[in-house]
Amino acid sequence: MSTEKKPENLKNLLESLHERAPWPVMSSLLRKNELLVSRGARNTIKKLLDEYNHATEEKVNELNQKIESLFEDYCEHLLTGEKQVKIFSVNSNIEEQILKDLSTVTVKENEFLESYPLPLSQEKLEGMDSSTYLVDIKNKKEVMNFVFCTSRFTTSRVRFKPHELDSDLSEILSEYDELVGIKRNSRQFFDVVTIRKGRGLIEFRMDISGGLPVEERPGAFVHARRCFQRLFSDRSLASCFSQELNVFPLLQHLYSDKEEGKVVEIGFATGTASIKHERMRRGQIDLRDEVYHKAGMDAVQRIDLYRLAVHWHINIQPDLSSSPELLIPGHVTLLNSENEKNIDGLEIRKCLGLEDYESIIEKVIKYLKNND
Repeated sequence: MSTEKKPENLKNLLESLHERAPWPVMSSLLRKNELLVSRGARNTIKKLLDEYNHATEEKVNELNQKIESLFEDYCEHLLTGEKQVKIFSVNSNIEEQILKDLSTVTVKENEFLESYPLPLSQEKLEGMDSSTYLVDIKNKKEVMNFVFCTSRFTTSRVRFKPHELDSDLSEILSEYDELVGIKRNSRQFFDVVTIRKGRGLIEFRMDISGGLPVEERPGAFVHARRCFQRLFSDRSLASCFSQELNVFPLLQHLYSDKEEGKVVEIGFATGTASIKHERMRRGQIDLRDEVYHKAGMDAVQRIDLYRLAVHWHINIQPDLSSSPELLIPGHVTLLNSENEKNIDGLEIRKCLGLEDYESIIEKVIKYLKNND
């Protein structure tokens, strides 16, 4: 391990992790690698850079090892962190043909490779269109992962006071106490397509880090799916995974099994035609056991679920745990459908890496298979 100081590498890594991961996840990854954690991401980044810049040669060597380990965790988090997931099933014969066809695919030169797995600079992103490129292929024993990068616009609301504007505008808008501006930003997203070998499952993990608006997600998924389909040399295979798994049955399975995590959000209708949406402000309390909810259940006996969020406590190390969360984001209108009720995707958030992500996705697969 080199003792050369490279503070720009550390800064880029920390900024990239901050952009992608919620603070509880980022702080856990820092603790996992025995790095300094302060109050909030910005303060932590500043203190870590100060520590690194003033470190002795011996300390730099120690920090470089920890930073390298953090970098590996960051790369794993790209595959699993803050994803909207859709799962498709294919028969075993088709899966073999798909794997054989895709075995010859290679990553072509593209702009994202300049910095991958770190994101491009904001300046470079703003000069790009919304094209999607394959940036990595990870072919493992049990899975084959295809990683795609794209630049998408996101919007944010910026609040400011009239007196913060130039004098002419400030006078015109003086009767307003506060103004809100809508700002568009270019942001790099990392989408993943996973083939689970021998299981007949293809999994699309759409990157929703940073709050990709819900209304933009269907279009992003369609675009990512088309990009994946273009990888096939045998075009007939591109349309073979059209059977998307319906996750609606998960609602009742997860709600009824009290051994499965803690319910932190629930949307449902009652037999008395009322619609309820409940959320817990404190994650350590299970809504299934909350006094108000239990009293209501005793009164109505049965509820029709349309939305559910569950989180789990998973031990990663003796002194480190994660709290991944699964959201099944249904809408109350689906309860009025006379056809089969269908929810075609779910969200998996707050994962540190593969261990806790796989723990959640295996629960999903288990319950969906039991429902067949």
